[in-house]
Amino acid sequence: MELVSATTMRKHLRRIRSSGSAEEAVAYLFFLSEVDGELVFAASDSDTTMEDPEVTAARDQVKEDFSDVFQEDLPAGHRPERFEGGYHRIDIEPGHKPPSQPVRTIPAPMMEELKRQIIKYVELGILRPSSSPYGCPIIFAPKPGGKWRMCCDYRALNNITIKDTYPLPPHDTLLEQLKGSRWFSRFDFNQFFHQIPIHPDDIHKTAIRTRYGSYEWTVMPFGLTNAPATALV
Repeated sequence: MELVSATTMRKHLRRIRSSGSAEEAVAYLFFLSEVDGELVFAASDSDTTMEDPEVTAARDQVKEDFSDVFQEDLPAGHRPERFEGGYHRIDIEPGHKPPSQPVRTIPAPMMEELKRQIIKYVELGILRPSSSPYGCPIIFAPKPGGKWRMCCDYRALNNITIKDTYPLPPHDTLLEQLKGSRWFSRFDFNQFFHQIPIHPDDIHKTAIRTRYGSYEWTVMPFGLTNAPATALV
């Protein structure tokens, strides 16, 4: 374990971004403290274990008490608004025609995977058949563990979508706001984008073109501009 200053941490983050080295990025921040009037981080690499049995027991108890929240699989059906106005909107710049692109050729081994994922999402109620004038092609991206993620090539749609302009705060400003904090928690949401509904007036704009027909999303898919901002609201 080592103590590093906030200035050193900023330099380290910039170096990771510029190098793209995954090995350099393996580090965990456990708590912040103040040493000689300077904000420091207590950092440990991945080989260090700081698992507290009491923390583990408390975490497992929370998961048991709120088992309806910590579900392995999302339930089928319509996704409710998380709050009033909690839909994702797709506002198009005036004067543009709906972008419609043909089906893109994908390798034969991916056809069964495409069919499997379409059936799965249709059964969950987050994908449905579409006759929309909009349409984008499908591509696949590898996921850890040998699985594949179905991605929608929304570049044509994004080019005519009005972009959100709210500025994100600098990462160093966010880190400095943690001064004095000692305990942190993190949630890895299960298919978080698929828990956010698309506004009913915009569902037809999410249409995709596949070998097995055209479909549209009732939830927020990957690839839409402004989607990260909606997820962080």
